[in-house]
Amino acid sequence: MTDPTSPLVRHLDDVPDEEWSDPSRGGASWRTLFSADVTPTSALTTGVSSVPTGQALVRHRHVAVETYFFIEGHGVLTLGHDEYPVRAGSAVHIPSLTPHGVRNAGPTTLRFFYAFATDSFEDVAYDFVEHPG
Repeated sequence: MTDPTSPLVRHLDDVPDEEWSDPSRGGASWRTLFSADVTPTSALTTGVSSVPTGQALVRHRHVAVETYFFIEGHGVLTLGHDEYPVRAGSAVHIPSLTPHGVRNAGPTTLRFFYAFATDSFEDVAYDFVEHPG
């Protein structure tokens, strides 16, 4: 494996799409770009998530600090007890253990770049604080 201090370039089209098999977590999928469990990197875990029309990433929390940067679509972000409209160009900082989720409120797929302050996606223990239905 390459030295984690060496530069690395990846393309989103070369990364497999992942999703949870549990529908109570919502209909989001993601592509992990950098994570120590799949790339020779450390300190950050990043990727792009997609939420189809009418779907959501159900409200959850985790210890790792996270940011979102919305790159396509329109949605509603729940952060704590508040809701915020989001669209391409919206950026969000999510402190440790803050409940958050996002639902697609538009006619096209909602996409956002995410970054966790941790070495690996495997380090992020999701706690889903509510379940739909």
